[in-house]
Amino acid sequence: MDSGSHCPRCTCDRTDSGCEQTPASSATTDLLRSNRAPSSAEFAIIHASIGEIAEEIQLIDMESKRLRRVLADLDIRQRKIRFDSISQRSVLSARRRLPVELISEIFMHCLPLRHNPSPAGIPWLLGSICQLWREVALSTPALWSFLDINITARQDTKAYHRAVDAWFSRSGNSRISLKL
Repeated sequence: MDSGSHCPRCTCDRTDSGCEQTPASSATTDLLRSNRAPSSAEFAIIHASIGEIAEEIQLIDMESKRLRRVLADLDIRQRKIRFDSISQRSVLSARRRLPVELISEIFMHCLPLRHNPSPAGIPWLLGSICQLWREVALSTPALWSFLDINITARQDTKAYHRAVDAWFSRSGNSRISLKL
């Protein structure tokens, strides 16, 4: 490249107004290239420039911290808005408009071949999802009409007896299929 395409102050390739070289940085560049000691005038310019640079770094640091706080606040706000959006969408979901009878029928299709009165059993699990599902599970006696009792496998027999009692009471007038 010819010398006309370089910055006259620092010889960088930028000839537009985007060159950020100052007289001090230009003097520093010359001194670094030549390895000579700075003159008194150059020393004063460079020393003053170091102070200005330190101030600019401090201002940039402060602005960076401020912008990070703004971004953190925006992230929090965005999470809240997304949560609100998800909540509102869930209120409008089709599953909320399903008739209770259909939900009950779906629950019946969730039953495994073996039924155990454990807190992990399907009727218990379905009843723990939300208030509506709990009401549907409790009002669907057929969901509780199959029972596989295995007393020897239980450590806490009192809790197991309570679960079996609850299972029987929830089965209502349904015909109970019992396996021992």
